[in-house]
Amino acid sequence: MTSIYDQGLDKGAANFAALSPVSFVERSAEVFGDLPAVVHGARRYSWARCR
Repeated sequence: MTSIYDQGLDKGAANFAALSPVSFVERSAEVFGDLPAVVHGARRYSWARCR
């Protein structure tokens, strides 16, 4: 017997997005552009600058 979660759940635009560090940084820059992404001592870089 198959589970209902195994039926009809093929990859599609609505339920699948490839994950990569580059896509994470691009999306974070769009959403959180002015917020700090890297803080190391006195150095601070925003998400927009990391992109």
